[in-house]
Amino acid sequence: MKKFIRNRWTLVIAFVIVLLLNYLSSAGIVLPYSQKEISDMYYNLYAPADFIFSIWGVIYLGVVFTIYREFGKFPNSFQEAFRKRLKGLFLGWMICNIFWNITWNLNFLSISFVCIFIYTLLLYFANEEVAKDHILYREKWMVRYPIGLHLGWLIPASFANLFTLLVKWGMNGVGTLACVLTCLAIIIVVFTVIIIAVRTKNIAVAIPSLWALIGIGVKNFGFTDFAYPELSVAISASIFFVLGIVALIIFYPRRESYN
Repeated sequence: MKKFIRNRWTLVIAFVIVLLLNYLSSAGIVLPYSQKEISDMYYNLYAPADFIFSIWGVIYLGVVFTIYREFGKFPNSFQEAFRKRLKGLFLGWMICNIFWNITWNLNFLSISFVCIFIYTLLLYFANEEVAKDHILYREKWMVRYPIGLHLGWLIPASFANLFTLLVKWGMNGVGTLACVLTCLAIIIVVFTVIIIAVRTKNIAVAIPSLWALIGIGVKNFGFTDFAYPELSVAISASIFFVLGIVALIIFYPRRESYN
């Protein structure tokens, strides 16, 4: 098993499978539903406008940078730190990504929520490992920011998966309870990503969640074809978008030096 994980082609093969399955699931090929069809089937106030999901292109580009870092002519100290601290976590989140796509498109939303929850935890641990290791921490654009961006998106995405599951279980996705829970989720997400970003000195963790708030606001202000926009959710998203930026300005370290 150790030999398999240390092989530098392991992540390349796993990531190619991830990309292929993401394409097939998005297009509704092979599996019975597309990702969007499942989302539209269980509409709710929390799911952001469609254009927000374009962030996956940036996230996967970051993954390419990180994987490439294992192949380049870099010091052995980086190779050892990456393989020891991150490679197993990377392989784990890729497996979760694959199973999430399959279970989501099969409408097995309870299982898909477990997959995305574990997926998020693995990225959280990866971000923590980077913060602990000065060699990995220095790789700002190739390691630290790509992992932070990925984690920062999975946190609000997990809540989106949860709301979809709750609607499937019978909750009115656009009712009063859904409105209250959506505003509460916005607050929790913003506080969570700001705390993680400040504590691990990785501002990239905060960016995707703020981006998601733009999508939630746009949808609930009525700028999309969503049939049930909720003004209070749009206002909440706008307020906490501003508060999130203010918190970063106040609390984020001026210098990202490793301690």
